Amino acid sequence: MKVPAARTTPAGSYMRLVRTFPLTPIRDDDHVRDASKMLAYVLSLGEEDPGVVDYLEVLTSLVESYERRAPIPDGSPADALAALMEQRGLTPAQVATEAGTGRVSLTNALRGTRPFSAALAVRLGDFFGVAPRVFLPDRRDEGPR
Repeated sequence: MKVPAARTTPAGSYMRLVRTFPLTPIRDDDHVRDASKMLAYVLSLGEEDPGVVDYLEVLTSLVESYERRAPIPDGSPADALAALMEQRGLTPAQVATEAGTGRVSLTNALRGTRPFSAALAVRLGDFFGVAPRVFLPDRRDEGPR
């Protein structure tokens, strides 16, 4: 069987990212945590470079595919965050510091005055060891509960 040629050659930035974190199926929680960290890094690179955008799209698909198998808590993203904080006896200030996010953005998301950004969802998912989609209202109904 002859393998079809690629439609375009991937950008150099795409290949550098693949060498840093290969795009393979995600099969366990440790791998999804590492992938979430990589997502946070790639998000910080911006979306001007087509190679970065392509890599981000593929890695996001891999993470979402894995997360569809994992149940997420009932309630709003703010309710899920409040429950996770309560379970661990943490204040918003502690979570912001330890998760490496801004206290104001975390507090606003917790109060429901601002939505959770994708970057905040990734950081909180990594910190709490849950799927980032727990904190994204438009993604909460994807996959099993």
